Amino acid sequence: SAAADRKLVRTGDLRVVVDAYEPLHTALTARLSELGGFIADSDLSHTAGRVGYATLVLRVPSDRFDELLAWTESQVEVQGLTVDTADVTERWVDVQARIDNNKRTEARLLGLLETDAARLEDVLAVERELSRVRGEVEAAEGQMRVLRDQVGLATLTLRASVRSRYEPAVAVAGTARIGSAFTGSIGAMGEV
Repeated sequence: SAAADRKLVRTGDLRVVVDAYEPLHTALTARLSELGGFIADSDLSHTAGRVGYATLVLRVPSDRFDELLAWTESQVEVQGLTVDTADVTERWVDVQARIDNNKRTEARLLGLLETDAARLEDVLAVERELSRVRGEVEAAEGQMRVLRDQVGLATLTLRASVRSRYEPAVAVAGTARIGSAFTGSIGAMGEV
């Protein structure tokens, strides 16, 4: 039960080699859709009019992360894989406690403002404190949104290298000319 309540952030870095980028992208997009995930960011490098290298940041529900890894590994040639799990339970509890405490303080300050017998200086002091407390609540709630996103969605960075096709440096027609020139040179040397 205690292990089930842990707040874990799962991340991975997967380096792969593929023959072509487009089939990988098509299959990956379809699989992510099935898993409830998406491509959060992509960076493509083109070489000779085609994708030569791609870095994709994939987000998928944390409980489907292992499925995404297993599927991807079955589809491509893996060169390297790093998976990290960070336990943020303590930070989660701390941020939630700050939110709860500041909201209680905010409620007490609002109660003080509602009293009719307060002097102007007291009202201004309470309003300044209320503004500070509300700022802290908003900051802590922002941190909690980030934590919920990191815990709820795992992140896999996929780095795909596309194999380069071999293209000869000298054209075939050029090779024939070099060959005939070489043969002609041998013939000329024989005559000398």
